[in-house]
Amino acid sequence: MGIYPKCDLCKKELEDYGALLFSPPDEKGRTLKNHICRDCYDKLKNEYKL
Repeated sequence: MGIYPKCDLCKKELEDYGALLFSPPDEKGRTLKNHICRDCYDKLKNEYKL
């Protein structure tokens, strides 16, 4: 059985490699990892001019 992550922004299942977004560490040094699909990444990239 494989792992099929979903985009944490649009909730669609990832069909191709996208992006990962890590939060800043909290007071205990823990971070959150978010999976982002290519479509949402392109929207973020354009919005923030990355």
